[in-house]
Amino acid sequence: MLSVGRMANDLFLQYRKKVLPADCCSWSTRVARQFVIGLLDYFLNCGNIEDQDIAVATATNQPSLITAMKKIPVLLTGFLLLTLVLHAQEGESKYFVELAAGSSFPIGKFGERSFRSPLEDDEPAGLAKPGLQLQAAIGYYIAENFGVLLSPGYSIHAQDGSGYEEYLKQNTGGMGAPPASRVEVDAERWKLLKLMAGGFLVTPLTMEEDLVLQTKITAGACKTAVPAFNFNAYSDQAGSSYAGRTDETSLNWAFCYQVSLGLKYRLNKRLHVLFDVNSFNATTSKEYTFTFPFSPNPVPARTEKVKYRLAEVNIMAGVGFAF
Repeated sequence: MLSVGRMANDLFLQYRKKVLPADCCSWSTRVARQFVIGLLDYFLNCGNIEDQDIAVATATNQPSLITAMKKIPVLLTGFLLLTLVLHAQEGESKYFVELAAGSSFPIGKFGERSFRSPLEDDEPAGLAKPGLQLQAAIGYYIAENFGVLLSPGYSIHAQDGSGYEEYLKQNTGGMGAPPASRVEVDAERWKLLKLMAGGFLVTPLTMEEDLVLQTKITAGACKTAVPAFNFNAYSDQAGSSYAGRTDETSLNWAFCYQVSLGLKYRLNKRLHVLFDVNSFNATTSKEYTFTFPFSPNPVPARTEKVKYRLAEVNIMAGVGFAF
């Protein structure tokens, strides 16, 4: 009759041959696997022991054989550890990281091109042009199709200076300067920093679950500044020119939220590509104190709270890695 050691030994040899190819798993799992195999190989010969050998060894008091028989539990323990390692490598990845980039389209007040002074409009136009959006995500699956994520983002939008040009042509006369017949504006860019967190839901679209619909809802804080701009004005009537600058104005941190809908296609167990469309919204504000030095009559300073509505639709593509 074969002993337990011989049975475990034969089973291990079959198991190792069939399910332990060199590239079966990640580097960390391979290291653990090689450690276990080395341990088992060390005690491998200890498993080739018959039941009758046990009796002979006990009767003749052979220490080396008795010691070898005592190592059989180590063989079984190593075999169990190897099984657990291989089972762990087959588990689904819980974490993932994604990086996406694409076009950002300003909407609403943020994208309007007709500018008026904050004294006339407490929600002035942003004059933003289509720009660039960068988005990252670090996610964790709480359940098979649901999880949480952190999602920082950054977007850049050039400004359309024509809105400022029309405003300055109409109003330079009231600023103590000759009326401008022509104005050239060099406007800087909007830069939005977004720090958000939220959840995601995955809906499989194929039986193999290689293609899924991914819905994300995130919220957090947004930081930006009203861009600076320089202008040069020319007066044909007075035959003169003059220049000026409006400096960048930092705005308060503001609450923001984003809703995303996208497709994710799995290339292999670790790597996937994604296509995402999202809508971003935030409203920030700033208090300005206005003075009127060119008024013919004394006018007291005036403080106004001005709101800036920041809204975008972003279309992006990217890659992700599960670990």
